[in-house]
Amino acid sequence: YFNELATKLLPPHDASAFNQAIMDFGATVCRPVPECNRCFFSRNCVAYLRGTQHQFPVKKKKPVTATRWLNYIVVRNRNYVAVRQRTGSDIWNQLHEFVLIETPGLREASHVIDMFRQQFGVQQVTLEKSIQKTQKLTHQKLYLQFNVVTLTTRPAWPDFAWVDTRKLDEQAFPVTLKRFIADHLA
Repeated sequence: YFNELATKLLPPHDASAFNQAIMDFGATVCRPVPECNRCFFSRNCVAYLRGTQHQFPVKKKKPVTATRWLNYIVVRNRNYVAVRQRTGSDIWNQLHEFVLIETPGLREASHVIDMFRQQFGVQQVTLEKSIQKTQKLTHQKLYLQFNVVTLTTRPAWPDFAWVDTRKLDEQAFPVTLKRFIADHLA
């Protein structure tokens, strides 16, 4: 109902000004502690006329924040890095990433590298560096570990492409991975 009503009231050629005005109104007058004495609409406001204006807006329960440990294996061979595009409905859908091993908690870099060896069938892996970062999303706290490793070959892995490090900026990466690339691979 409210969506239909808002659509009817929305000026078709100046929707941004209307939206800004509504946000300003909510920020200055119709706030959690409303200033009904300043409001031009109070004579028509159902909440004000019923004396229930202090009950609005109804606060939603805070969403549960999930904690995740994302271990990226940045697999290098000369000037190339293994990259894939994310699929599914998880965070960063359709964006690119490196090899990812998600674990239920913090793991030492050596343990993550052993998991990588097993899952991807490689033996000759040299760990160059391991870098930890954190990122807070709306409903998730991410602990990120970037393990930069070198391989002597470029295996053909399904869903992965070997991308020249000079062309990584042509790929659509999440901001956190872009920062890592700029700081450690460029």
